[in-house]
Amino acid sequence: MKTEDLTFGFGDQILFKDVNIQIEKGDKIALLGPNGSGKTTLLKILREEMDGYSGEIVKKKNIKIGYQRQFRVTDPDRSLWKEFEKEFSETIELIEKSYEIEHEHLAFEKKIRSVLKGVGFEEDDWNRPLKTFSGGELTRISLGKLFLKDYDLLVLDEPTNHLDITSVYWLEEFLKSFQGTLLMVTHDRDLLNGVVNQVMEINAKKIWAFRMKYEDYLLQRQRLNETREKERKNLEKELDRQKKLVKQFETWLNMGSVKAISQMHSREKTVERLEEELGEIEEMEETQSHLGDLPQPDRTGYVVLEVNDLAQKIENHLIFNAISFKIQRGEKVVLLGKNGVGKTTLFKTLAGEIKPASGYFQLGHKVNMAYLSQNLSNLNLNNDIFNELHELVPMKKDYEIRAYAGRFGFIGEDIFKTVDFLSGGEKLKLSLAKMMLKRPNLLLLDEPTNHLDIGSIEKLQGILKEYQGAVMMVTHDRRLLKEVSDKLLVLSRHNIETVRSVDQYVNKLKKDANLQKGNDKNSQNRLSYEEQKALKNRKQKLEREIESTEKRFYDLENEKKEIEKKLFSQTIADDYTKLSQYEKRKNEIDSELEDLIERLGSLEEERESFL
Repeated sequence: MKTEDLTFGFGDQILFKDVNIQIEKGDKIALLGPNGSGKTTLLKILREEMDGYSGEIVKKKNIKIGYQRQFRVTDPDRSLWKEFEKEFSETIELIEKSYEIEHEHLAFEKKIRSVLKGVGFEEDDWNRPLKTFSGGELTRISLGKLFLKDYDLLVLDEPTNHLDITSVYWLEEFLKSFQGTLLMVTHDRDLLNGVVNQVMEINAKKIWAFRMKYEDYLLQRQRLNETREKERKNLEKELDRQKKLVKQFETWLNMGSVKAISQMHSREKTVERLEEELGEIEEMEETQSHLGDLPQPDRTGYVVLEVNDLAQKIENHLIFNAISFKIQRGEKVVLLGKNGVGKTTLFKTLAGEIKPASGYFQLGHKVNMAYLSQNLSNLNLNNDIFNELHELVPMKKDYEIRAYAGRFGFIGEDIFKTVDFLSGGEKLKLSLAKMMLKRPNLLLLDEPTNHLDIGSIEKLQGILKEYQGAVMMVTHDRRLLKEVSDKLLVLSRHNIETVRSVDQYVNKLKKDANLQKGNDKNSQNRLSYEEQKALKNRKQKLEREIESTEKRFYDLENEKKEIEKKLFSQTIADDYTKLSQYEKRKNEIDSELEDLIERLGSLEEERESFL
């Protein structure tokens, strides 16, 4: 599949323009871009489910495209097994009409069993009516139905939303082994790193294609922007220098110098050429802004939340029973557990939205708790973003509100967007911004990364690490979990237990899901004394190499800055010998800096392997 000059938008509201992409067999592509950049729109256009675009979409004839649609329950009393059987209705009808059936037609039951187990449904679940499944379980059902058939191209739009971590690991392993072509929008950075071999980013109304893995894309993207920024600055400096020379020659011409005519015309042509080159430099936009101060909470007692023998039922169905735990001041806790085990129900209970069936919980001294639910009901849809925030802190100046909004990704004129027209991710960020203004010292966050782009997740990660209050959070984002959490609580129907570390929990998940590859460090033989000594020596040498490489890098950068000052100095403007020497040395430095960047990357990658 490929596109030719694909453009979508109206008037000044262009999402993307003159997009030319090519999807080849076996590609596993991540489509990235900030919220509202047009990722979902592009997926719909490629599936020919949206009109209003210009350009062409060229597809291979009879290509089979599978797309994960939002699962709608048409018959709530239908069993899970019957729902999956519906996907093979033609095969079942054929079997009923004829005994002369090819053997593979009878294999559909085996396929259903395999997929159901793969997406985490045990045999006890297969006869349950659909109305008894949670939202996250329904998401897994929709994924499972998609995987029942063989497609040439799989199109997935945020497939990890509402999945528990067990299911995310299964999805990663499935997509790694998938033999077809994949086009996926996801914010799960570990999933991206493990699966994709190509990244496409919607940025500045263009598609930027990087035919490489995700981690390599991050480095290449940074290098690209740095290179383009240097090119732009150098051209601007040279343009400014040439314009000054034009004025100088114009002055000499007015003073009667005939020789100045040709020099002035030559410089004018140079100015035109430089302006044209400057206009052709394309850069990827970055959403950087001054970050306002994060309101910090009041100090609480040592224990901020204590839960004792808490139980919850819904319509006489036991969700969880007799769970007890404590959260201490400033502690950041992630709540884990399979879909349907009651994580959201526990949060609603703690937030006072539903009463416990038995047991109790209590907040600590001076605790002000705030709850970010998945339905985001705390927004006034008629307000713009500025007023939605300003109403909470009317004493703040306009620039302080703008700076604070920038911390959550609302830059420039974005702050005057009406809430009703915000995307799901933007509404989530605004809800979080409002919550933090109330200075809570205990946050309950239920899947705060759903619908967020990667840049927003990284902002959220920074906010939570900086936040001085306590946090209890449900998240399936593995990198956020590792970066922020102090403690992990695993919820089951009759228990809640603490696990020592993310690695401990992850290794248990892998083992339970038969994902261990036989390379678990804990299962390897102990290193000998000589091996341990060699390993220690290598670590020390590695640190010295990194230190010396960084020093060489900074020295070269400083030398380059000095050369660039001289290159644009008026005193050597016509000294072509010196100009040539400085230009040659600058090129040598650029080449060595490029080598040093690669060297640092490989050294740091080796250092990571020791952690």
